[in-house]
Amino acid sequence: MRSNVESDKTDMPEPIAERFRALRRKAHITQAQLGDILDICRQAVNEIENSRVMPHYSTADRFSDLEARHERERSVGESLLQPLWR
Repeated sequence: MRSNVESDKTDMPEPIAERFRALRRKAHITQAQLGDILDICRQAVNEIENSRVMPHYSTADRFSDLEARHERERSVGESLLQPLWR
């Protein structure tokens, strides 16, 4: 019997490591800048992007908020480097 693993992969959410890297590149910010925004160190961002560790749930939650904010603000031309929590 043949498995449908390949077709299932398209329905899966993008891995967090790829999402971190993609957002950082789209926003043109460094690992250190993303770390400052998320209140984690640059080394933690590097570890997450290289799939060595999974982010703590609170970091993942802040990251998800940041992704949504980036999508909204991209059309307005605002910068992610503004404080995340106002």
